[in-house]
Amino acid sequence: MKHETKAIWIAIRSQRGFITDATVFKTQHAAAVRERRWRKTANPDYDETAVFRCNVRLRHAPATRQIA
Repeated sequence: MKHETKAIWIAIRSQRGFITDATVFKTQHAAAVRERRWRKTANPDYDETAVFRCNVRLRHAPATRQIA
């Protein structure tokens, strides 16, 4: 079985100390756009946003035989 590593990006929003949103993206740009949108309405005294990179290991199953 082949293994491939792929990067995904996770945008996290917490409001008043509680995580309220966590969204997964394929690109860093898309995650950053979401984070900027959240920051527009965030309370700077209590709310936080962040973007994290996460490497995911994908496993590809071997090709299966088709029975005719």
